[in-house]
Amino acid sequence: MHNGYNQTRILAAKSRVAQVRTLSIPSLALLLSQLVNPIVSALKVKPRNIFLLSNSTVTLAWISACPSKWKQFVANRVSEMQKLTPDAEWNHIKSEDNPADLISRGV
Repeated sequence: MHNGYNQTRILAAKSRVAQVRTLSIPSLALLLSQLVNPIVSALKVKPRNIFLLSNSTVTLAWISACPSKWKQFVANRVSEMQKLTPDAEWNHIKSEDNPADLISRGV
């Protein structure tokens, strides 16, 4: 916080367009975790908060639970996400408000 104001910066962005195969929601959330982890590790100052957004409430439920509750495919991805982003706070975002969906809407 500087002079009573918070600053937010986008440090990286990644998009996938015209994929040959469709990625599952757990795989997309894992891609986010894999993108965030090296960025946070490279920062000279550790961020106070890390917020990760998903428009899938099912994925958020998976991430917040013990991986052993899920079938192997989901459990493996959830386990890796939890390992890569232990300090991150996962939150829901409506699809229409999701900035990651802008590229798919032709903006």
